[in-house]
Amino acid sequence: MVHMRSCSGFTDLKSGSIIVCHYAMGLSFMALILLTCRLHEIDREVGYLQAVLADWFPPATPQAGDALTTVAPAATRHLNLLQEELSQFYLPELQSSRITLLLSVVFVAIYICSWWWMAFAIKQVSQGGSVSLKTVLLLAVFAAVDIAASTGFVLLRLIMYIRRDRFYPTALKPLNAQTESDQMAAYTALRLITIKSSCGNADILVTVVVGFLTVLRIYSVVCVASFYKKAKSGSRDIFQKEITGSCDTSDRTESIKDFDEYTPKSLIIDYAKKSHHTAHRDRSRRSSMVAQSPLPPDEDSGELKIQASDMSLEMQRAALNSASQAIRIYSTEKHIAESIKQDFDQLYNPTWHCIVGRNWGSCVTHSKLCYIRMSYKDMTIMLYRST
Repeated sequence: MVHMRSCSGFTDLKSGSIIVCHYAMGLSFMALILLTCRLHEIDREVGYLQAVLADWFPPATPQAGDALTTVAPAATRHLNLLQEELSQFYLPELQSSRITLLLSVVFVAIYICSWWWMAFAIKQVSQGGSVSLKTVLLLAVFAAVDIAASTGFVLLRLIMYIRRDRFYPTALKPLNAQTESDQMAAYTALRLITIKSSCGNADILVTVVVGFLTVLRIYSVVCVASFYKKAKSGSRDIFQKEITGSCDTSDRTESIKDFDEYTPKSLIIDYAKKSHHTAHRDRSRRSSMVAQSPLPPDEDSGELKIQASDMSLEMQRAALNSASQAIRIYSTEKHIAESIKQDFDQLYNPTWHCIVGRNWGSCVTHSKLCYIRMSYKDMTIMLYRST
């Protein structure tokens, strides 16, 4: 695994990106529970006010068969005022708050799905699978759309709060102290209670929750984009640290000694008496060069094996790491060959050549101690340098 410090703060960029997505999913579930509970509470309040308007107040025109009752003019005025308050101010305010919370719940649910999809795609790559170009494009488009939509939603709620919602209930029609003096305490209490469920409070809650998740969404997308960028281009320092485990020479020597313990003794041939450039016929001379050498148990990369080599132990280890990393990330022979060649050009100076294919044989001329041939399932990988 590549040891590097990434934008996510983790030394392992793949695992770090997955952990960021998982933490984001956990926070999104908490936000979803909070917003859903608040939405349920306001929905019950709206239902109660609708029931009051439908059942408590007498109809404007009496129906046939209704008992005729005489209502005092003052009581009629109070009922009309309360009905006007409920239908024109309180109910629209709570309905607007309910719609705001409902939209925020939808955004959070979309975030949960997108984070799960993103973590699944990264995990497929880290487990040796391949992610199609269509999936990558869909992830990119999906991320761009939901980030833009949620950002616009948060900005809209901020604007509405600044321009209108923060003035509730002071912007409501004031009561007449002469005619409604006996009802002022009741109306004050009613307006004070509805502040908790007003659209202004919902705007603040939604702005904080959805805004935080939007920033977290952008952060996770940057981490994943950095992972794909690093995986595609690579870095000499990063890859050298992966091969040696440290920049110190003694650590590198120790890792080579460990590698020598499980490497077959017949893996390297004494080429001291051979010429600087040697020609290899892959199929006909395979048995004379080296026996098949599986990867060590702690670094098993599927079926990747060494078939032939004229290379130092350190370079063999680099070739195994580079090939296994390229196979994990890419699914086409062209990209695998380009990745391995780029790694060795950076590590051991140009010019290296890499051929990746199936069911083929070739004769190449290479520099001394600069040749290796590996196999992975039905694919053969040949890496060599010529000067």
